[in-house]
Amino acid sequence: MASVLHGCSVGDRRYRAINQLPIYRSGSPTCPEPELRSQRLGRMRVATFILIILSAVACTAPGPSVPAEVGTLDVTVLAGPVCPVETQPPDPACEPRPVAGAQLFVSPGDGTDIVVSQATTDENGFARFELPTGTYIVTGSEVAGFFGIPDPAMADVLGGDTAPLTLSYDTGIR
Repeated sequence: MASVLHGCSVGDRRYRAINQLPIYRSGSPTCPEPELRSQRLGRMRVATFILIILSAVACTAPGPSVPAEVGTLDVTVLAGPVCPVETQPPDPACEPRPVAGAQLFVSPGDGTDIVVSQATTDENGFARFELPTGTYIVTGSEVAGFFGIPDPAMADVLGGDTAPLTLSYDTGIR
């Protein structure tokens, strides 16, 4: 049996059983010096490490994202009653009035206590929200001159559609 010196065999060329690399006679032109072998092994280890990292990144990278469908929620905020007595037929001057400057808050319909969108009504008592498809709860803040706040209202927003919603403030007139 041939003896091994610095990883190279003395005598005929032999192969390592583990990785089937040829082992050559030490000092021969075909037997790499120990430094060269370690440099080659180091480069192979680095290349293998880089391939493993790239494979892991490729497997965990997110695929193309599908944009959520967006719908519109149109909220009108009114205050009423504005006349102390209702008449038949109804008096057009007693119609509920728009509430300007009301702060509106939109939260998920599951009751989670987070605000996903907010807006302030314009002079016509109107606010518009662009929201992903889903169910939402709309609440209003206190507005000077009115009693309390409107009751929270549920709204279903569907992609590509407009959902109307009306919130009502109480004027206190009876």
